[in-house]
Amino acid sequence: AVWCYYSDKQTDQNGQPLEIIDTMADTLHQAAKKTTEDALSFLRVREVFGNLIDNQTFANLYTDCVTRFYENPEISAHLE
Repeated sequence: AVWCYYSDKQTDQNGQPLEIIDTMADTLHQAAKKTTEDALSFLRVREVFGNLIDNQTFANLYTDCVTRFYENPEISAHLE
């Protein structure tokens, strides 16, 4: 969920731009940008996550976490 958020916003917790060095950065960014309309959009990148989205238990937990994180990004400090 945190990876999704930072892939979407492309800034750190202080609002400073992140340099994302990843061959899939654009794909992940595009998927992450859709999270507010589709909480599972990031997990739909099967090249990275495979069939993880098909695991209903994981998908439910992820949806809960990503939704809470988007509502309150400061909670990431408590996830470490």
